[in-house]
Amino acid sequence: MSTMQAISLCASSERPKRLVFISSTSVLDTPFYQSPENQPVSETDELDGAREGLPNGYSQTKWVAEQILREAGRRGLDGCVVRSCYVVGDRGTGACNTDDFIWRVVKASVELGCAPLLEGAGLELNAVPVGDIARIVAKVSGASGGGMMTTVNVTAPTLPSFNAIHASLQPTIPMVPYAEWLARLKERKTKTALAPLLHLIFAGILQQKSVRLGCANLRAVMGSEEEMDTLSVTPESIKVYLEWLKGVGWLDGGEESDMQTGGFFGRSRK
Repeated sequence: MSTMQAISLCASSERPKRLVFISSTSVLDTPFYQSPENQPVSETDELDGAREGLPNGYSQTKWVAEQILREAGRRGLDGCVVRSCYVVGDRGTGACNTDDFIWRVVKASVELGCAPLLEGAGLELNAVPVGDIARIVAKVSGASGGGMMTTVNVTAPTLPSFNAIHASLQPTIPMVPYAEWLARLKERKTKTALAPLLHLIFAGILQQKSVRLGCANLRAVMGSEEEMDTLSVTPESIKVYLEWLKGVGWLDGGEESDMQTGGFFGRSRK
């Protein structure tokens, strides 16, 4: 209903309004788009491969909203669907949403005293800092689609990985084979930060392949390869995030690790 109301508002104005809708790459979370070939999903793809199989109400409602907007675009609505990936914290300050899945995995690893060593393509994270996503939204808001809806897949040339994040926790938090980490998690069950999300972990979300995204429209929005490169989450960015999480106490309290002795956790954020 909210999408329909937004379309109505744009269409009923004396001067046509441009509509920017924030969607999610979760609309691609189906076996069709996670095929072994792992071909990039074009921004012009109409998502027929996600008509069935989306795992939850969030991704399903985003899919329906995109279909409504695509039809509105055919009828003359000027706008853009910004299909956002994982949103990570501010690149400068490191401030994060501690409720995010990525940081819950990190905190659970601290609580368990070990982090999972992942193998294969599933370890990549399609993630972009929040400030950069806001920059993309601002750019498309001020553009004109010529009386049609376009889609921008948000991604980056270089993707971070859980392995890269967990490597920054060493030597205090060692990396162990995934099966060993999962066994420890099963033993602890409700006593970790992943308690509300265990169904996702046990369903194998950490071993799922990241869907590759075509990004021709994103490249046009950013304007140059140099600007595209600024979207990447670098090893330096990861350290800034972890320093912030430590500084606010999010990573404290691991029962099986000494959080105050040497290594990364021996430093507090100033």
